[in-house]
Amino acid sequence: MLGYAVYFFVVIVGAVVVSARQAHSRAALVTLLGCWMLGCLLLPKATANLGAGLFPATTKAQLDAAVHEEAQHGLNGHDPQDQRVAALQAALLRKYGVDSEAKLPVSLGGLVMAEGEAYSSQVYQQHFADLNRTYAHQNALSAWAGLLNPYQAIRPLSMGLAGSDFAHYVHFQQAAEAYRYRLVQHLNALQTSMGYGDKERRLDATTWRAIPAFAYQAPPLSWALSSLALPALALLGWAVGLCWLGMQLVDKSATG
Repeated sequence: MLGYAVYFFVVIVGAVVVSARQAHSRAALVTLLGCWMLGCLLLPKATANLGAGLFPATTKAQLDAAVHEEAQHGLNGHDPQDQRVAALQAALLRKYGVDSEAKLPVSLGGLVMAEGEAYSSQVYQQHFADLNRTYAHQNALSAWAGLLNPYQAIRPLSMGLAGSDFAHYVHFQQAAEAYRYRLVQHLNALQTSMGYGDKERRLDATTWRAIPAFAYQAPPLSWALSSLALPALALLGWAVGLCWLGMQLVDKSATG
């Protein structure tokens, strides 16, 4: 409410200043319409296009292909999945002192899936972090544009305080991914404990009731405010600057 009060104050004072500097109301109306189109339609789109051009983001198809490639062949291209599986099997045989998978007291398939999930999750998180940095650079450009356009100052401020900006999305995504990873690895651990060749066992309802439901905890207000200093200062700067300009016009008209 405070942020929008300042923003509407900027709009009202700006309209008064423009009207005071125009000799005719028609010219003032055309100027204000031009300012509205520039600030609310043209500049936000131009800033977004400029950010996408300066900091191009990876497409979903490219991201999926890169994650699949590195999950299969390793982060450095020299650690393929079949070698990792073979190394895991050899380590298990040495650990339990047996010479075949059938004699293992645990399920190799479950351990392979757990290892594969851990590795693919690591690959995905690295690519997702790179993608988030790209989007953060694009959003930072729009935030700096708030110094030139009050609409682009109130928009990130409003979204951040409402919990609907990109930072909150990433926070939720990371919490959901952490829950998904724990759930999958818990299921892989259950399969690992079944042992070799155990394909008849069924998990009862108590197994699923023991798994906690996903409960998201939104970050506190202080967390959101830490990234909103620039748009808040830009909006205040617009308010102070227009007040000063308005007072200059008042003094000029009074002395004239």
